[in-house]
Amino acid sequence: MKKILLVILLSITFNIAHACGERPVSYTMRQDGSKYGLFINKESIKKSRQWIPSEGKPPLSVSAAYNRVITWAKGKYKRYDKVMINEITLKKYRCSGITNYWYYQINITPVIGGNEIYALREATAVLMNGLVIGHKKF
Repeated sequence: MKKILLVILLSITFNIAHACGERPVSYTMRQDGSKYGLFINKESIKKSRQWIPSEGKPPLSVSAAYNRVITWAKGKYKRYDKVMINEITLKKYRCSGITNYWYYQINITPVIGGNEIYALREATAVLMNGLVIGHKKF
């Protein structure tokens, strides 16, 4: 029984530690089977600001995160008319030994000719220091 418990504990520890930037915090699969993930490495998150929800508002407001993504997207999606923000979620960064770091996950869709391009939906992250991280193919 002790051996089984140890194997489970080591497996969980490995998965948590391995996820610290080496696995996406979220990912999507396109129709062609390609995968795009949102990777946040621990060096970037440590440069951000810590936050404890019970102690007040996040260091970066929702509107500031929203505006950062819109500005970032204008440079990335130049051939499109604009991007639509579909969802904003506040998420805790999960990594062994790193506590009290949160980020916004903001899902966007490019728009051209008034039509949302659903096949190009993208998850972005905005860290509490305002850094925007886009997804990448893996």
